[in-house]
Amino acid sequence: MIVPSPRCSVVLTVLVLVAARALADLPSPRLDRVAPLGAAAGTSVEVEFQGADLEDVKSLRFDQPGLSAEPLPMKERQFKITVAADVPAGTYDVRLVGRFGISNPRLFAVSRGLVDVAEKEPNNDAASAQVVQVNSATNGTSDGNDQDLFKVPLKKGQRVTIDCQAQRLDVQMDANLALLSPAGAQLASSGDYHGRDPFIDFLAPQDGDYFVVVNDLSFRGGFPYRLVISDRPQIENAFPRAVQLGQTTELTLLGRNFGSAGKPSSFALFDLPLDEAKFPLAAPTDANDLSLFRFLEHPTAHSVQPTA
Repeated sequence: MIVPSPRCSVVLTVLVLVAARALADLPSPRLDRVAPLGAAAGTSVEVEFQGADLEDVKSLRFDQPGLSAEPLPMKERQFKITVAADVPAGTYDVRLVGRFGISNPRLFAVSRGLVDVAEKEPNNDAASAQVVQVNSATNGTSDGNDQDLFKVPLKKGQRVTIDCQAQRLDVQMDANLALLSPAGAQLASSGDYHGRDPFIDFLAPQDGDYFVVVNDLSFRGGFPYRLVISDRPQIENAFPRAVQLGQTTELTLLGRNFGSAGKPSSFALFDLPLDEAKFPLAAPTDANDLSLFRFLEHPTAHSVQPTA
């Protein structure tokens, strides 16, 4: 039997420790920011990523097979994301794959029935406000010590919802919204509605070009956001909030712009009445049949995300 000398034992111990330290020091890719934050189904968009330890990033991974990406030549950490026409509206995880492995997920929004618009600077006052239409989703970036203005034409009696999405898309922006009349008078404002994200429900009193103002609460710059202006049906709430397995339950929806599918409800928000609609929902007999969590909108207000 060969017994190693004390010197050999010391060398082997040092080598093991060095190897373990080398493994422990390997960086972990971190994805911090995606811009723009989304796209319409059936379109493509060029997207830029920011983070740390993202060397040699060559591909993206999604939790939706209808999303694909290809790197842009000569543009580091920039990809062209293509959204198939049949991808449902909602949010989806995107991850980067590079030299040090796969990154944490960030959210990418997919819309249907909305026209995607890229913000155009300068748009910091009424004179330079960017014109956008109803049923559009504008991908913008907050200005440091300034604000973004968008001009939207409305008809008398037209009811629109104005939704600034940032926290719900994993962005640290604390957005503020204001709506101004064609003459520049403030008609509505919102801060925290969906978490930190603001939301305005507005009924136009007359024809005209109204102004939507977006800024970060402390005027921090560089945060991407997605501004959705729409007169499509919008759900505020649903009752009951839980159903029994194997039974059909009548759901009551409350919201806005239901049209012929709904009727006026006795509830109101922002001094405007909500619409009401009812329909039956058949629950599965066994929850295990689903075998997975499926989200149209990923929760982001949890200390640990269900998709982590």
